[in-house]
Amino acid sequence: MSKDDRDSRVVREILLWALENGNYNLGTSGEKLRNDSHFSSEIGIQSLDLLEFFLRLEDQFDIEIHARDYNLLTSVQAVTEFLKGGKVALEFE
Repeated sequence: MSKDDRDSRVVREILLWALENGNYNLGTSGEKLRNDSHFSSEIGIQSLDLLEFFLRLEDQFDIEIHARDYNLLTSVQAVTEFLKGGKVALEFE
């Protein structure tokens, strides 16, 4: 597994954790979620659930994501690239 695949897997795990109480049909372990799936238009994730995801990312990586950046974070791939661009170590505890 490549480093990019591991990084995306970490972001996916945090997303699934944030959405575990939502009503989303992503499969039992998120197998229906592609790295390029658009959070709102393809998956239908509501804004409050996205905010929960962003807050969990902040807590997990001890970072601050500014509200102005939310519109850039539209997929697992986009979030992974955003975090890597900020030199965040993508490790899930």
